[in-house]
Amino acid sequence: MNGFERRTEQKKQLILAITKEKLNHDRFHRATIKEIAKEAKVSQVSIYNYFGSKDELLFEAIGEMMEEQLKRYEHLLEGQMSYPKLMYTVMTEEMKFVKVINDCMKQSADIVAMQERVDRFLEMKFIPFLLRLIQRGLEEQYMAEGLREDELLFYFNMYQKAMNQFQETDRSDHAVISEERFIQFFFKGLMGDMRVAKIEKR
Repeated sequence: MNGFERRTEQKKQLILAITKEKLNHDRFHRATIKEIAKEAKVSQVSIYNYFGSKDELLFEAIGEMMEEQLKRYEHLLEGQMSYPKLMYTVMTEEMKFVKVINDCMKQSADIVAMQERVDRFLEMKFIPFLLRLIQRGLEEQYMAEGLREDELLFYFNMYQKAMNQFQETDRSDHAVISEERFIQFFFKGLMGDMRVAKIEKR
């Protein structure tokens, strides 16, 4: 990367940082390209040259946020955390992160198009991560043998949607579920070890 390319990349990163700051404070939809350019100390023309449009700038910022969160999940997966705690951590963090992304997308001029682009990111990058997460659970025997990947993804998504819905309710200022209860429900179901004991008594 030569000096010109380096300076261009630094300007783009500054513009994206300002955009993410506005997104986090629900101010992006009210901000103009002129205001963003002034804060970044660049011309409006530069922003249009780098990103094309305000919505494209928005997606680039959201994309960076998703990439950063995915890297955190991958770091957790590669760490020494126990599998049940890892699953709980990923799902509770994703519940909160989904709300952040949804709030960001609401600031788009075309929410439907933005949702489609976010969905493509999830399909191309997040789903492969989930499959690696599931594979570790299978290898460590936290999941029953014989279950297909699509069945396990369905189970994961079912839990995630329920947790996301909880986040949208008036109770969202409380913990959605304790780590202990999550591990019990997710890995053992409602009956937990009682089911095994009852089967053995038959």
